[in-house]
Amino acid sequence: TVVVAGGIHPSIYPKEVLEESYVDSKVTIDYVIRGEGEIRFADFILNMKEGMIDLKADGMCGWHEGEIFVNPQIKTIEDLDSLPFPAYHRLPMEKYFKFNVPFSPFPRGNKVMQIYASRGCPVGCTFCSSTNFNKAYRSRSADNVILEIMELKEKYDIDEIQFADDNLTFDRTRSLELFDKLKSCSLQWCTPNGTMINTLTKKLLDKMID
Repeated sequence: TVVVAGGIHPSIYPKEVLEESYVDSKVTIDYVIRGEGEIRFADFILNMKEGMIDLKADGMCGWHEGEIFVNPQIKTIEDLDSLPFPAYHRLPMEKYFKFNVPFSPFPRGNKVMQIYASRGCPVGCTFCSSTNFNKAYRSRSADNVILEIMELKEKYDIDEIQFADDNLTFDRTRSLELFDKLKSCSLQWCTPNGTMINTLTKKLLDKMID
């Protein structure tokens, strides 16, 4: 079985993850795909079906002939609205709701879901993973975000949404539109990653409270 790792930690430390996967003279993680995986991982799977591994692919790292290779992650997905919503219907969602341990460990709802309304943050705070993982800030349209939230509410009867963004309110104009439209969803919400305080204004805070 070919094992592929992804996510923040392997993206920032691919060499270390691959080295530490070498246990009892055996490789337990074959490849790391750095950064955004929607396109990279799909390409990897399609190549594997053809019996090929693209050793020069953007963000691709792994073992080859007993040595580790590490490629930089360069490309980012600019049009986030073009991505389909996650295929939650393929997961045992009721089991997740039963455990009820979402991104924020202090949910107010019983059926809590997470969503990314944007990706990345250009600020570069030293304590944040985005400094090394996902600097380029890109946002989904407010309508696209609301459409996904309403779909989650209709399909799974969720009662809280958690925004997992690195910097949800970075774009003030878009944030005003997002929270204006979020009111119609009638859901509790929170930002487990917090918010950047100097992006807030009284007008925006009033809409967030409302």
